[in-house]
Amino acid sequence: MRRLSVVLGMVALAAAPSRAAAQGEMGVYVGTFWPLGGGWRYDVGSGGQVERRHIASHMLGARVAYWPKARMAVEGTLSFTPSQVAVSDPARIRDVRARVVLSSVRGLYRLASIRDGQPGAGFAHWDINAGFGIGLMSRSGSAWSNVSGTTHPGTIFGIEARNPVAGSFTVRVAVEDFVSWATFDKGLQSQTRWRVQNDIMFTFAAQVQLGKPRGAR
Repeated sequence: MRRLSVVLGMVALAAAPSRAAAQGEMGVYVGTFWPLGGGWRYDVGSGGQVERRHIASHMLGARVAYWPKARMAVEGTLSFTPSQVAVSDPARIRDVRARVVLSSVRGLYRLASIRDGQPGAGFAHWDINAGFGIGLMSRSGSAWSNVSGTTHPGTIFGIEARNPVAGSFTVRVAVEDFVSWATFDKGLQSQTRWRVQNDIMFTFAAQVQLGKPRGAR
C-alpha cells in the first residue's frame, strides 16, 4: 500500500493541468531483459536442490503516457519477453521455454532539458526524465507449468533520455529496474526460498504525440 500511495501522490501533484501543457503520447519499444542474481531453489531430498533462473532475452512493449504538466507525467506500460528458464538439478542443467509479461503504472518527472546549437542547424534537444511506480510480473510457459504463485507485484524505477526527432515523433532510450520479492509453491514441499529479484531492462522506444504540442494554441 505504501508503494501505491507514492504513485498516487505523484499523480496528485500533477493535477490541475494547464491546457497548454496537457499532452498525450503513445509508442512501442524494443529492448533487452536482463535478470540479475541467482534463481529460486527448493530441496528435493538427499541434499539435492532444483533451481530455476531466467535467462537474458529480447523484449517488446508498448507505452501510453499523459503529461498534465510540462515536467510531470503518468505512464502505463506493457511488455513481453520470451526469456527462457535455466532449470538445474543434481543431474543436469537445461533451458526450458518460458515467457514473462510485465505491466506497470508510474510517474515521470523531467529532471533536465539539454539543448545545444540553433534550431534547424544541428540543433540537439534531450530531455532527461526519472520514473518510479508499481507493476506486476507474470511468468508462464513450460518452465512454470507445474508451479503456483507465478504472478508477483513489484516496484519499477529508471531513468531515460528522449529526443524530439521531427514534429510529433520522439525517440527515447531508458534503463529500468523491476524489483520484486518472490517465492513459488508457497506452503508446499517444493516451496522455493524467498528472494529479491532485480530485472534490468534496456529499451529503445519510438513515440508519437497525441493532440497539440505543449504551448500550442
